[in-house]
Amino acid sequence: MTDEQNQTQLVLLGLSVLLSFCAFGMVTILYILTRLRVMRREDAITALVVPHAFRFIGLSFLVPGVVSSALPPAFAMRRHMVTSLPPSSR
Repeated sequence: MTDEQNQTQLVLLGLSVLLSFCAFGMVTILYILTRLRVMRREDAITALVVPHAFRFIGLSFLVPGVVSSALPPAFAMRRHMVTSLPPSSR
């Protein structure tokens, strides 16, 4: 791959990330913030934190010894390798 092709790919990646931020920003302003503003503060914080709790719980299986010392370290490596594959190769 030439330097020009690499630069083009980087520009496209950067543009993709920028447009993604714009799209999610618009969704946040139009839908999420309007609902959060009418909620009590405690309920709004709960609504924002709960999805991230699931992400943390799922990622904890990838760290050997975090879940249980009885869980073999190879389990975490196999899970990581399977989730890293594209869906068509699983």
